Amino acid sequence: MKSALIVASSVALLACPADLFAHALGVECRLRQGKVEVEAYYSDDTPAPGAEVSVRDEKDKEIAAGQTDREGRWSFAAPPPGKYQVVVEAGAGHRARTQITIPVSAADALRISAGPPRGDFTRFPWLKLMIGIGAIAFFGIAFWLGFTIQLIVAEVWINYTRGGIAGIAAASGAYRAPTVREG
Repeated sequence: MKSALIVASSVALLACPADLFAHALGVECRLRQGKVEVEAYYSDDTPAPGAEVSVRDEKDKEIAAGQTDREGRWSFAAPPPGKYQVVVEAGAGHRARTQITIPVSAADALRISAGPPRGDFTRFPWLKLMIGIGAIAFFGIAFWLGFTIQLIVAEVWINYTRGGIAGIAAASGAYRAPTVREG
């Protein structure tokens, strides 16, 4: 009985979306007027002020470094065309990394970072939440039904061993033995 409860609880916890409890860091980069604008933000859509930003080329050489302002933004002069790695560290284990590609020619305000855009990253995960709650409800109901069926089977078995079919019928209330009066 206890092992079934432990298994059901473990499955329910595993079904819960882990990112509901996390405070993840995201990063998005845009190429605008010859500058790369880096924006660092948390999953609750708040900016990441004071985060350290490092930009490295394909040979892992740092080409730019800085710190985000109170709005979670920092910019640097666009490097030559190619692929670069942007790493943002906001402390307390918050770290985000994205790859950017600087094109040979680009339109203004071009999003150049890989990964989900800010709107997708900070959107509340309703689907994952509902799947987690559904799994908890499913296993809770299954556990309750299993326990209830086990009790019914045990009661039927006890009544069967004590009084046969009449004992079962008496336990269910469907049969009442006649009373004999002596007189």
